[in-house]
Amino acid sequence: MLVSTPTPSRSRNHDRVTITYKHSTVATTANPEEESLIKQLWPDQETYKREEQRRFEILLAHWDLPVTDITPSK
Repeated sequence: MLVSTPTPSRSRNHDRVTITYKHSTVATTANPEEESLIKQLWPDQETYKREEQRRFEILLAHWDLPVTDITPSK
C-alpha cells in the first residue's frame, strides 16, 4: 500500500492511496469470514455502523474527485 499526501488545496486535504494486490482474485472476491471479522474488530456494532455511515457521507461529499484505476506494469 502506498499513501501519499500532495500539497493540500485551499478547501480540503488530499490523500492518495494506492492498494496493490498480488493476485486480482484477492481484490475481487468477497471474504466469507468478513462479517465475523468485523464483529471481532468492532464489538460495538452500533458505533461501527454509525461511523461507517459518516465515512460514507464524507466519501459522497468528495464524489467529484477523480478516481483512477492503475494497472501496474509487469
